[in-house]
Amino acid sequence: MAHKGTIFLDEIGEISLSLQTKLLRVIQEKELLRVGGTKMIPFDARILTATNRDLWEMVQKKQFREDLYYRLNVLELEIPPLREHSEDILPLFLMFLARQNPFLAENAGQSSRHLESILKAYSWPGNIREMENFVKGICILTSAGNMDIGEFLIFVRESLEKRIMRQSGISRPHTAKQRDKLGDMENNSAVALPVGDGRLKGKALEYEYLQIQDALKATGGNCTQAARHLGISRSTLWRKLKEFEKMKHDSAKNETYVF
Repeated sequence: MAHKGTIFLDEIGEISLSLQTKLLRVIQEKELLRVGGTKMIPFDARILTATNRDLWEMVQKKQFREDLYYRLNVLELEIPPLREHSEDILPLFLMFLARQNPFLAENAGQSSRHLESILKAYSWPGNIREMENFVKGICILTSAGNMDIGEFLIFVRESLEKRIMRQSGISRPHTAKQRDKLGDMENNSAVALPVGDGRLKGKALEYEYLQIQDALKATGGNCTQAARHLGISRSTLWRKLKEFEKMKHDSAKNETYVF
């Protein structure tokens, strides 16, 4: 038991009002009753809690007890989301990857510039927990020992691409037949690169451009093949490149966009 020690209560904002009442009583009375027990047990411990919710806002909405809030709020530490300290994204990714596959982590570190661009294109709303589970998932799916670093980076990019699309509410053709059909359509506004059709800003725009460059590199500069690989028409690919160049030009003039 945590008596005279420390107890950590995660996601404190998710507990019900009835459970909040019981917790408050334990803190005030410094004793508790075990399930099925008949004797009160002394309880005196340092309590640490964590939440991703605004507890004060919950207090105002009568969703969290005000007296419990003040009991718990002795010292408040706010940890910023991962997207706000993006310099840690790559080191954290490599650390989690090293735990799963040291060989891949070492090789991925040598391609850190490219990998960092891929990782920073995503906002990581689930923060470090999401990243850790993402790394575990891709290592399982890729049977990592049989994959070279180039293939691994492509897989990471495509996996994050799906998450970016979900964030943006953008769909992508699911079958080869659908992609081929879209590839023959000229200037179709529904056709989009995996990260969007201009509705995304900032890092997502940079990511879109990187995908075009990767496709061109993979096809030896063949625009037709690159467009087919991306699931868009050749004219759409050219339009995307021109739009990106225009945005870079505008950025240099008035700093409207950040790349």
